[in-house]
Amino acid sequence: MFTGAGISCDFPTSLPTGKQLIASYLDAIGSRNPEIRNALRPEVILQAYNELNADVLKPLAYFKESSPNRNHYFLDLLAARKKISGIITTNLDICHEKARSSSTYEITHLHGQADRPRTIRYTLSQVAAGRNSKQLRRLAPLLGRNTLVIFLGYSGLDQFDIGPILRKCDAHLLWVQHSTKRSLIRDTVERDTAHYILHERQRKNWTFVEMNTWKFSETLASAFGIQGGFRAIDKQYPVSNAKRDEALNQFSVRVKNQFAPLSATTAALIEAHLVWRHLGHATDAIKRLAHLQPTKLSAEQNAHRLRILGSAYFRIGDYRNALANYRKLEGMSPLPSNIFRWQALQWLGSAEGRMRRYADARRHYNTALSIAKGPGERGKIYGDYGATEHIAGKRRKALAYYRRARELVNSDPYVLATISDSIGLLYIETEPRNYKLAEKHLKESVTIRENILHYEGLASAHLNLGQLYRGMYGILGLPLERVICLRE
Repeated sequence: MFTGAGISCDFPTSLPTGKQLIASYLDAIGSRNPEIRNALRPEVILQAYNELNADVLKPLAYFKESSPNRNHYFLDLLAARKKISGIITTNLDICHEKARSSSTYEITHLHGQADRPRTIRYTLSQVAAGRNSKQLRRLAPLLGRNTLVIFLGYSGLDQFDIGPILRKCDAHLLWVQHSTKRSLIRDTVERDTAHYILHERQRKNWTFVEMNTWKFSETLASAFGIQGGFRAIDKQYPVSNAKRDEALNQFSVRVKNQFAPLSATTAALIEAHLVWRHLGHATDAIKRLAHLQPTKLSAEQNAHRLRILGSAYFRIGDYRNALANYRKLEGMSPLPSNIFRWQALQWLGSAEGRMRRYADARRHYNTALSIAKGPGERGKIYGDYGATEHIAGKRRKALAYYRRARELVNSDPYVLATISDSIGLLYIETEPRNYKLAEKHLKESVTIRENILHYEGLASAHLNLGQLYRGMYGILGLPLERVICLRE
Protein backbone atom coordinates (compact mmCIF):
# COMPACT_ATOMS: atom_id res chain seq x y z
CA MET A 1 0.00 0.00 0.00
CA PHE A 2 1.39 3.39 -1.04
CA THR A 3 -0.05 6.41 0.78
CA GLY A 4 0.15 10.17 0.37
CA ALA A 5 -1.09 13.32 2.09
CA GLY A 6 -4.73 12.61 1.15
CA ILE A 7 -5.18 9.93 3.80
CA SER A 8 -4.07 12.28 6.58
CA CYS A 9 -6.68 14.94 5.79
CA ASP A 10 -9.57 13.37 7.72
CA PHE A 11 -10.28 14.24 11.36
CA PRO A 12 -8.63 13.85 13.84
CA THR A 13 -5.35 13.90 11.85
CA SER A 14 -6.47 16.99 9.92
CA LEU A 15 -3.13 17.68 8.24
CA PRO A 16 -2.88 19.95 5.18
CA THR A 17 -2.50 18.78 1.61
CA GLY A 18 0.32 20.17 -0.49
CA LYS A 19 -1.81 23.08 -1.74
CA GLN A 20 -3.01 23.91 1.77
CA LEU A 21 0.57 23.83 3.04
CA ILE A 22 1.60 26.28 0.29
CA ALA A 23 -1.29 28.58 1.22
CA SER A 24 -0.26 28.63 4.89
CA TYR A 25 3.35 29.55 4.15
CA LEU A 26 2.42 32.21 1.59
CA ASP A 27 -0.20 33.74 3.89
CA ALA A 28 2.53 34.08 6.51
CA ILE A 29 4.52 36.46 4.26
CA GLY A 30 1.45 38.21 2.86
CA SER A 31 1.89 36.87 -0.67
CA ARG A 32 -1.26 36.99 -2.80
CA ASN A 33 0.36 36.04 -6.12
CA PRO A 34 -2.00 33.47 -7.72
CA GLU A 35 0.74 32.09 -9.97
CA ILE A 36 2.92 31.22 -7.00
CA ARG A 37 -0.01 29.55 -5.23
CA ASN A 38 -1.20 27.52 -8.19
CA ALA A 39 1.99 26.64 -10.05
CA LEU A 40 4.63 25.83 -7.44
CA ARG A 41 5.22 22.70 -5.38
CA PRO A 42 5.55 22.89 -1.56
CA GLU A 43 9.23 21.93 -1.80
CA VAL A 44 9.85 25.00 -3.97
CA ILE A 45 8.20 27.38 -1.49
CA LEU A 46 10.10 25.86 1.41
CA GLN A 47 13.36 26.07 -0.55
CA ALA A 48 12.90 29.83 -0.94
CA TYR A 49 12.27 30.21 2.81
CA ASN A 50 15.28 28.06 3.59
CA GLU A 51 17.62 30.06 1.34
CA LEU A 52 16.71 33.18 3.29
CA ASN A 53 17.41 31.44 6.60
CA ALA A 54 13.77 31.16 7.70
CA ASP A 55 13.28 28.02 9.81
CA VAL A 56 10.81 26.10 7.68
CA LEU A 57 11.08 22.95 9.76
CA LYS A 58 9.56 24.29 12.98
CA PRO A 59 5.92 24.43 11.78
CA LEU A 60 6.30 20.90 10.36
CA ALA A 61 6.98 19.63 13.89
CA TYR A 62 3.20 19.85 14.32
CA PHE A 63 2.96 16.76 12.11
CA LYS A 64 4.37 14.49 14.82
CA GLU A 65 1.60 15.57 17.21
CA SER A 66 -1.26 14.48 14.93
CA SER A 67 -3.46 11.51 15.78
CA PRO A 68 -4.39 8.66 13.39
CA ASN A 69 -7.74 8.67 11.60
CA ARG A 70 -9.88 5.84 10.23
CA ASN A 71 -7.70 5.48 7.12
CA HIS A 72 -4.61 4.67 9.19
CA TYR A 73 -6.48 2.17 11.37
CA PHE A 74 -8.00 0.43 8.36
CA LEU A 75 -4.61 0.06 6.66
CA ASP A 76 -3.23 -1.34 9.91
CA LEU A 77 -6.11 -3.83 9.91
CA LEU A 78 -5.23 -4.93 6.38
CA ALA A 79 -1.55 -5.31 7.26
CA ALA A 80 -2.20 -7.09 10.56
CA ARG A 81 -4.47 -9.58 8.76
CA LYS A 82 -1.69 -10.00 6.15
CA LYS A 83 -3.89 -8.71 3.33
CA ILE A 84 -1.13 -6.25 2.40
CA SER A 85 2.60 -6.82 2.88
CA GLY A 86 3.49 -3.34 4.13
CA ILE A 87 2.95 0.40 3.89
CA ILE A 88 5.03 2.88 1.87
CA THR A 89 4.31 6.56 2.48
CA THR A 90 5.54 10.01 1.47
CA ASN A 91 3.92 11.54 4.56
CA LEU A 92 5.97 13.13 7.31
CA ASP A 93 3.44 12.32 10.04
CA ILE A 94 3.81 9.14 12.09
CA CYS A 95 0.13 8.22 12.17
CA HIS A 96 0.78 4.83 10.58
CA GLU A 97 3.10 4.06 13.50
CA LYS A 98 0.59 5.30 16.07
CA ALA A 99 -2.18 3.17 14.54
CA ARG A 100 0.03 0.09 14.34
CA SER A 101 -1.23 -2.98 16.20
CA SER A 102 1.26 -5.51 14.84
CA SER A 103 5.00 -5.56 14.26
CA THR A 104 4.70 -8.10 11.43
CA TYR A 105 4.74 -5.52 8.64
CA GLU A 106 7.08 -2.71 7.65
CA ILE A 107 6.33 1.02 7.29
CA THR A 108 8.66 2.93 4.94
CA HIS A 109 8.81 6.74 4.95
CA LEU A 110 10.28 7.93 1.65
CA HIS A 111 10.59 11.60 2.65
CA GLY A 112 11.42 11.19 6.33
CA GLN A 113 9.51 11.38 9.61
CA ALA A 114 8.45 14.36 11.70
CA ASP A 115 9.75 12.72 14.89
CA ARG A 116 13.20 12.38 13.28
CA PRO A 117 13.88 15.87 11.85
CA ARG A 118 17.21 14.94 10.30
CA THR A 119 15.49 12.45 8.00
CA ILE A 120 13.03 15.00 6.58
CA ARG A 121 13.54 16.14 2.99
CA TYR A 122 11.34 19.20 2.84
CA THR A 123 13.10 21.49 0.35
CA LEU A 124 13.76 21.03 -3.35
CA SER A 125 17.50 20.60 -2.96
CA GLN A 126 17.01 18.00 -0.23
CA VAL A 127 14.54 16.04 -2.36
CA ALA A 128 16.95 16.09 -5.30
CA ALA A 129 19.90 15.10 -3.10
CA GLY A 130 17.86 12.30 -1.52
CA ARG A 131 17.32 10.40 -4.75
CA ASN A 132 20.02 7.97 -3.67
CA SER A 133 18.77 7.68 -0.11
CA LYS A 134 18.48 4.42 1.78
CA GLN A 135 14.68 4.59 1.69
CA LEU A 136 14.48 5.06 -2.07
CA ARG A 137 17.00 2.28 -2.70
CA ARG A 138 14.65 -0.01 -0.79
CA LEU A 139 11.64 1.06 -2.87
CA ALA A 140 12.50 -0.55 -6.22
CA PRO A 141 12.80 -4.15 -4.86
CA LEU A 142 9.29 -3.79 -3.36
CA LEU A 143 7.79 -3.15 -6.81
CA GLY A 144 8.41 -6.49 -8.50
CA ARG A 145 6.57 -8.04 -11.44
CA ASN A 146 4.04 -10.02 -9.41
CA THR A 147 3.25 -7.18 -6.99
CA LEU A 148 0.06 -5.13 -6.82
CA VAL A 149 0.64 -1.62 -5.44
CA ILE A 150 -2.44 0.36 -4.37
CA PHE A 151 -2.04 4.16 -4.20
CA LEU A 152 -4.28 6.03 -1.75
CA GLY A 153 -4.22 9.80 -1.28
CA TYR A 154 -1.09 10.22 -3.41
CA SER A 155 -0.79 12.80 -6.20
CA GLY A 156 2.13 11.21 -8.04
CA LEU A 157 3.92 14.54 -8.49
CA ASP A 158 7.28 13.58 -6.96
CA GLN A 159 9.04 13.65 -10.29
CA PHE A 160 12.64 13.98 -9.13
CA ASP A 161 12.85 10.98 -6.83
CA ILE A 162 9.83 8.66 -6.77
CA GLY A 163 8.42 9.16 -10.27
CA PRO A 164 11.40 7.65 -12.15
CA ILE A 165 11.26 4.53 -9.98
CA LEU A 166 7.52 4.04 -10.50
CA ARG A 167 7.83 4.52 -14.26
CA LYS A 168 10.39 1.73 -14.50
CA CYS A 169 8.80 -0.74 -12.09
CA ASP A 170 7.10 -3.96 -13.25
CA ALA A 171 4.43 -3.97 -10.54
CA HIS A 172 0.75 -3.50 -11.34
CA LEU A 173 -0.29 -0.02 -10.15
CA LEU A 174 -3.83 0.51 -8.86
CA TRP A 175 -4.25 4.27 -8.52
CA VAL A 176 -7.19 5.62 -6.50
CA GLN A 177 -8.04 9.29 -6.99
CA HIS A 178 -10.39 10.59 -4.33
CA SER A 179 -13.71 11.90 -5.66
CA THR A 180 -16.94 12.76 -3.88
CA LYS A 181 -18.91 13.09 -7.11
CA ARG A 182 -18.55 9.77 -8.91
CA SER A 183 -17.12 6.27 -8.89
CA LEU A 184 -15.62 4.82 -12.04
CA ILE A 185 -12.67 3.01 -13.55
CA ARG A 186 -11.18 4.67 -16.58
CA ASP A 187 -8.27 4.37 -18.98
CA THR A 188 -7.27 8.03 -19.19
CA VAL A 189 -5.30 9.98 -16.62
CA GLU A 190 -5.70 13.68 -15.90
CA ARG A 191 -2.49 15.72 -15.98
CA ASP A 192 -2.77 16.84 -12.39
CA THR A 193 -2.82 13.33 -10.95
CA ALA A 194 -0.25 10.65 -11.76
CA HIS A 195 -0.19 11.61 -15.45
CA TYR A 196 3.56 11.58 -15.85
CA ILE A 197 3.84 8.18 -14.18
CA LEU A 198 0.93 6.27 -15.64
CA HIS A 199 0.75 7.88 -19.09
CA GLU A 200 4.44 7.21 -19.75
CA ARG A 201 3.85 3.52 -19.00
CA GLN A 202 1.81 3.42 -22.21
CA ARG A 203 -1.25 2.13 -20.33
CA LYS A 204 0.39 -1.14 -19.33
CA ASN A 205 0.06 -2.72 -15.90
CA TRP A 206 -2.04 -0.04 -14.28
CA THR A 207 -5.63 0.69 -13.34
CA PHE A 208 -7.02 4.12 -12.52
CA VAL A 209 -9.99 4.32 -10.14
CA GLU A 210 -11.88 7.51 -9.34
CA MET A 211 -14.04 7.23 -6.22
CA ASN A 212 -14.37 8.18 -2.56
CA THR A 213 -11.30 6.82 -0.76
CA TRP A 214 -13.30 5.46 2.18
CA LYS A 215 -15.76 3.81 -0.19
CA PHE A 216 -12.82 2.15 -1.89
CA SER A 217 -11.62 0.95 1.52
CA GLU A 218 -15.07 -0.55 2.09
CA THR A 219 -14.78 -2.36 -1.24
CA LEU A 220 -11.38 -3.74 -0.19
CA ALA A 221 -12.80 -4.89 3.15
CA SER A 222 -15.59 -6.73 1.33
CA ALA A 223 -13.15 -8.35 -1.08
CA PHE A 224 -10.93 -9.54 1.78
CA GLY A 225 -13.85 -10.67 3.97
CA ILE A 226 -13.15 -8.28 6.84
CA GLN A 227 -16.35 -6.20 6.75
CA GLY A 228 -16.76 -6.52 10.52
CA GLY A 229 -13.41 -4.89 11.21
CA PHE A 230 -14.15 -2.14 8.71
CA ARG A 231 -17.53 -1.36 10.29
CA ALA A 232 -15.97 -1.24 13.76
CA ILE A 233 -13.35 1.29 12.60
CA ASP A 234 -15.98 3.32 10.75
CA LYS A 235 -18.07 3.52 13.92
CA GLN A 236 -15.19 4.24 16.30
CA TYR A 237 -13.58 7.00 14.20
CA PRO A 238 -16.32 9.16 12.71
CA VAL A 239 -15.47 11.99 10.32
CA SER A 240 -16.02 15.61 11.38
CA ASN A 241 -15.47 18.12 8.62
CA ALA A 242 -16.04 21.03 11.00
CA LYS A 243 -13.33 19.85 13.42
CA ARG A 244 -11.00 19.11 10.51
CA ASP A 245 -11.42 22.65 9.17
CA GLU A 246 -10.85 24.08 12.65
CA ALA A 247 -7.61 22.09 12.97
CA LEU A 248 -6.42 23.30 9.55
CA ASN A 249 -7.08 26.89 10.60
CA GLN A 250 -5.05 26.32 13.75
CA PHE A 251 -2.17 25.01 11.65
CA SER A 252 -2.30 28.14 9.45
CA VAL A 253 -2.19 30.31 12.58
CA ARG A 254 0.82 28.36 13.82
CA VAL A 255 2.69 28.94 10.58
CA LYS A 256 1.78 32.63 10.56
CA ASN A 257 2.93 33.09 14.18
CA GLN A 258 6.16 31.27 13.42
CA PHE A 259 7.03 33.66 10.61
CA ALA A 260 5.56 36.81 12.18
CA PRO A 261 9.09 38.02 13.12
CA LEU A 262 10.05 37.97 9.43
CA SER A 263 10.47 41.52 8.24
CA ALA A 264 8.62 42.89 5.25
CA THR A 265 12.02 42.98 3.53
CA THR A 266 12.59 39.23 3.97
CA ALA A 267 9.06 38.54 2.77
CA ALA A 268 9.71 40.68 -0.32
CA LEU A 269 12.96 38.79 -0.98
CA ILE A 270 11.21 35.41 -0.70
CA GLU A 271 8.49 36.43 -3.13
CA ALA A 272 10.98 38.02 -5.58
CA HIS A 273 13.05 34.81 -5.47
CA LEU A 274 9.99 32.70 -6.34
CA VAL A 275 8.92 35.08 -9.10
CA TRP A 276 12.23 35.16 -10.98
CA ARG A 277 13.57 31.69 -10.19
CA HIS A 278 10.48 29.56 -10.63
CA LEU A 279 8.03 31.61 -12.67
CA GLY A 280 10.56 33.19 -15.00
CA HIS A 281 9.33 36.75 -14.44
CA ALA A 282 12.74 38.40 -14.10
CA THR A 283 11.51 41.92 -14.85
CA ASP A 284 8.77 41.56 -12.23
CA ALA A 285 11.33 40.45 -9.65
CA ILE A 286 13.52 43.47 -10.40
CA LYS A 287 10.53 45.80 -9.89
CA ARG A 288 9.65 44.10 -6.59
CA LEU A 289 13.13 44.82 -5.23
CA ALA A 290 13.37 48.38 -6.55
CA HIS A 291 11.89 49.90 -3.36
CA LEU A 292 14.42 48.21 -1.05
CA GLN A 293 17.14 50.63 0.05
CA PRO A 294 20.51 48.90 0.63
CA THR A 295 21.39 51.25 3.49
CA LYS A 296 18.35 50.02 5.46
CA LEU A 297 19.05 46.31 4.91
CA SER A 298 21.14 43.95 6.94
CA ALA A 299 24.27 42.62 5.23
CA GLU A 300 22.55 39.25 4.74
CA GLN A 301 19.42 40.80 3.24
CA ASN A 302 21.49 42.96 0.91
CA ALA A 303 23.50 39.95 -0.25
CA HIS A 304 20.33 38.11 -1.21
CA ARG A 305 19.01 41.24 -2.92
CA LEU A 306 22.18 41.46 -5.02
CA ARG A 307 22.05 37.75 -5.86
CA ILE A 308 18.44 37.93 -7.05
CA LEU A 309 19.01 41.15 -9.01
CA GLY A 310 22.15 39.77 -10.64
CA SER A 311 20.39 36.57 -11.68
CA ALA A 312 17.27 38.40 -12.89
CA TYR A 313 19.28 40.85 -15.02
CA PHE A 314 21.29 37.91 -16.35
CA ARG A 315 18.10 36.12 -17.38
CA ILE A 316 16.81 39.05 -19.43
CA GLY A 317 20.21 39.53 -21.10
CA ASP A 318 21.19 42.74 -19.29
CA TYR A 319 24.70 41.47 -18.53
CA ARG A 320 26.05 44.92 -17.62
CA ASN A 321 23.67 45.28 -14.67
CA ALA A 322 24.10 41.60 -13.81
CA LEU A 323 27.85 42.12 -13.65
CA ALA A 324 27.46 45.23 -11.49
CA ASN A 325 25.34 43.41 -8.90
CA TYR A 326 27.58 40.33 -8.87
CA ARG A 327 30.66 42.53 -8.33
CA LYS A 328 29.03 44.14 -5.30
CA LEU A 329 28.07 40.68 -3.98
CA GLU A 330 31.55 39.24 -4.47
CA GLY A 331 33.05 42.26 -2.71
CA MET A 332 31.04 41.69 0.46
CA SER A 333 32.82 40.32 3.48
CA PRO A 334 31.65 38.19 5.05
CA LEU A 335 29.01 36.64 2.82
CA PRO A 336 25.80 35.14 4.32
CA SER A 337 26.12 31.58 5.58
CA ASN A 338 24.24 30.08 2.61
CA ILE A 339 26.02 32.03 -0.17
CA PHE A 340 29.55 30.76 -0.70
CA ARG A 341 32.52 32.65 -2.09
CA TRP A 342 32.93 30.17 -4.94
CA GLN A 343 29.31 30.82 -5.99
CA ALA A 344 29.83 34.58 -6.12
CA LEU A 345 32.97 34.06 -8.23
CA GLN A 346 31.16 31.61 -10.51
CA TRP A 347 28.31 34.06 -11.13
CA LEU A 348 30.79 36.88 -11.68
CA GLY A 349 32.73 34.77 -14.19
CA SER A 350 29.55 33.88 -16.05
CA ALA A 351 28.57 37.55 -16.40
CA GLU A 352 32.11 38.48 -17.48
CA GLY A 353 31.95 35.76 -20.13
CA ARG A 354 28.70 37.11 -21.55
CA MET A 355 30.37 40.52 -21.73
CA ARG A 356 33.18 38.90 -23.79
CA ARG A 357 35.71 39.61 -21.04
CA TYR A 358 37.17 36.15 -21.26
CA ALA A 359 40.43 36.72 -19.38
CA ASP A 360 38.56 38.09 -16.35
CA ALA A 361 35.99 35.28 -16.56
CA ARG A 362 38.70 32.59 -16.62
CA ARG A 363 40.44 34.22 -13.65
CA HIS A 364 37.21 34.14 -11.61
CA TYR A 365 36.47 30.53 -12.60
CA ASN A 366 39.97 29.36 -11.69
CA THR A 367 39.77 31.09 -8.31
CA ALA A 368 36.34 29.54 -7.70
CA LEU A 369 37.69 26.08 -8.59
CA SER A 370 40.57 26.54 -6.18
CA ILE A 371 38.26 27.16 -3.19
CA ALA A 372 35.28 24.92 -4.08
CA LYS A 373 35.28 21.78 -1.96
CA GLY A 374 32.78 19.18 -3.17
CA PRO A 375 32.50 17.58 -6.63
CA GLY A 376 29.03 19.07 -7.11
CA GLU A 377 30.39 22.57 -6.52
CA ARG A 378 33.24 22.07 -8.96
CA GLY A 379 30.86 20.55 -11.49
CA LYS A 380 28.68 23.68 -11.51
CA ILE A 381 31.73 25.87 -12.03
CA TYR A 382 32.97 23.70 -14.89
CA GLY A 383 29.51 23.93 -16.47
CA ASP A 384 29.65 27.75 -16.57
CA TYR A 385 33.32 27.62 -17.57
CA GLY A 386 32.33 25.49 -20.56
CA ALA A 387 29.60 27.97 -21.53
CA THR A 388 32.11 30.83 -21.53
CA GLU A 389 34.61 28.88 -23.68
CA HIS A 390 31.74 28.01 -26.02
CA ILE A 391 30.94 31.71 -26.46
CA ALA A 392 34.66 32.39 -26.98
CA GLY A 393 34.68 29.89 -29.84
CA LYS A 394 36.87 27.37 -27.98
CA ARG A 395 34.58 24.46 -28.73
CA ARG A 396 36.92 21.58 -27.91
CA LYS A 397 37.88 23.18 -24.59
CA ALA A 398 34.18 23.84 -23.89
CA LEU A 399 33.33 20.21 -24.61
CA ALA A 400 36.09 19.08 -22.24
CA TYR A 401 34.73 21.31 -19.46
CA TYR A 402 31.15 20.16 -20.08
CA ARG A 403 32.22 16.51 -19.89
CA ARG A 404 34.04 17.21 -16.65
CA ALA A 405 30.96 18.95 -15.25
CA ARG A 406 28.77 16.01 -16.30
CA GLU A 407 31.04 13.63 -14.39
CA LEU A 408 30.95 15.72 -11.21
CA VAL A 409 27.31 16.83 -11.05
CA ASN A 410 24.80 14.11 -10.26
CA SER A 411 22.08 15.62 -8.05
CA ASP A 412 21.21 19.04 -9.51
CA PRO A 413 18.66 18.64 -12.32
CA TYR A 414 19.07 22.22 -13.61
CA VAL A 415 22.80 21.84 -14.11
CA LEU A 416 22.40 18.38 -15.64
CA ALA A 417 19.84 19.66 -18.14
CA THR A 418 21.95 22.66 -19.16
CA ILE A 419 25.09 20.56 -19.54
CA SER A 420 23.28 17.87 -21.51
CA ASP A 421 21.85 20.23 -24.13
CA SER A 422 25.16 22.13 -24.32
CA ILE A 423 27.07 18.91 -24.98
CA GLY A 424 24.46 17.91 -27.56
CA LEU A 425 24.86 21.16 -29.48
CA LEU A 426 28.65 20.99 -29.31
CA TYR A 427 28.66 17.50 -30.80
CA ILE A 428 26.90 19.08 -33.79
CA GLU A 429 29.22 22.09 -34.03
CA THR A 430 32.58 20.40 -33.37
CA GLU A 431 34.29 18.42 -36.11
CA PRO A 432 33.90 15.55 -36.63
CA ARG A 433 30.18 15.96 -36.02
CA ASN A 434 28.51 13.19 -34.04
CA TYR A 435 24.75 13.38 -34.48
CA LYS A 436 24.09 10.15 -32.61
CA LEU A 437 25.71 11.42 -29.41
CA ALA A 438 24.10 14.83 -29.93
CA GLU A 439 20.66 13.22 -30.06
CA LYS A 440 21.41 11.19 -26.93
CA HIS A 441 22.32 14.26 -24.86
CA LEU A 442 19.48 16.40 -26.20
CA LYS A 443 16.96 13.66 -25.38
CA GLU A 444 18.40 13.43 -21.86
CA SER A 445 17.99 17.19 -21.45
CA VAL A 446 14.40 17.02 -22.73
CA THR A 447 13.54 14.37 -20.14
CA ILE A 448 15.09 16.33 -17.27
CA ARG A 449 13.45 19.60 -18.27
CA GLU A 450 10.03 17.98 -18.63
CA ASN A 451 10.37 16.70 -15.07
CA ILE A 452 11.43 20.16 -13.86
CA LEU A 453 8.54 21.77 -15.71
CA HIS A 454 5.95 19.46 -14.20
CA TYR A 455 7.47 19.32 -10.74
CA GLU A 456 8.13 23.03 -10.30
CA GLY A 457 6.17 24.85 -12.95
CA LEU A 458 9.51 26.35 -13.93
CA ALA A 459 8.94 28.76 -16.80
CA SER A 460 12.51 28.62 -18.08
CA ALA A 461 12.25 24.85 -18.46
CA HIS A 462 9.26 25.35 -20.75
CA LEU A 463 11.12 27.92 -22.86
CA ASN A 464 14.20 25.73 -23.12
CA LEU A 465 12.07 22.74 -24.10
CA GLY A 466 10.69 24.67 -27.04
CA GLN A 467 14.20 25.58 -28.15
CA LEU A 468 15.35 22.00 -27.81
CA TYR A 469 12.49 20.59 -29.85
CA ARG A 470 13.17 23.10 -32.62
CA GLY A 471 16.87 22.25 -32.46
CA MET A 472 16.22 18.53 -32.72
CA TYR A 473 14.07 19.12 -35.78
CA GLY A 474 16.15 21.83 -37.45
CA ILE A 475 19.77 21.35 -36.39
CA LEU A 476 19.81 17.58 -35.95
CA GLY A 477 17.59 17.05 -38.95
CA LEU A 478 15.45 14.50 -37.15
CA PRO A 479 12.12 13.73 -38.85
CA LEU A 480 9.34 15.88 -37.43
CA GLU A 481 7.34 12.74 -36.59
CA ARG A 482 10.18 11.51 -34.41
CA VAL A 483 10.45 14.82 -32.56
CA ILE A 484 6.70 14.79 -31.92
CA CYS A 485 7.01 11.24 -30.60
CA LEU A 486 9.81 12.31 -28.23
CA ARG A 487 7.75 15.28 -27.06
CA GLU A 488 4.69 13.18 -26.31
